[in-house]
Amino acid sequence: MSDQERANLINASVETRVPNFISEQFRDLGCPVRIINEMPDHIHCLFLLNPQISIIDVIKQVKGSSSHFVNQQNLIAEKFA
Repeated sequence: MSDQERANLINASVETRVPNFISEQFRDLGCPVRIINEMPDHIHCLFLLNPQISIIDVIKQVKGSSSHFVNQQNLIAEKFA
């Protein structure tokens, strides 16, 4: 999906629950979060990488689990990916 096709899905119903969930996921992976900043169509995360886990595995886990969380909690009307 290109930048022009991104939908602004981060609203009041999402803006606190999703960053808190993402922060927990990073913590569970041993990657302390420094900053999470929500934009209308994406989230920025600054974290310390656990040297025992590859960056690819961390991102795959956090993106997958956060998408599942949004869909399972019905935080938005359509399916989130």
